[in-house]
Amino acid sequence: MKKVQRALGHAKPSITLDYYVHLWEGDDDDTGLLMEQVLSGVPSRCPPGGRS
Repeated sequence: MKKVQRALGHAKPSITLDYYVHLWEGDDDDTGLLMEQVLSGVPSRCPPGGRS
């Protein structure tokens, strides 16, 4: 985002997001799936059932 902000000459990344957020709307699902794939082989350090 920072590179895009600088390339467009916006003062803040929030300005860039205000104008172009629609370009990233579907990325949330893709990012979540990618992280699940990457981390699927990593053993959990949390106890089963999480902390209480």
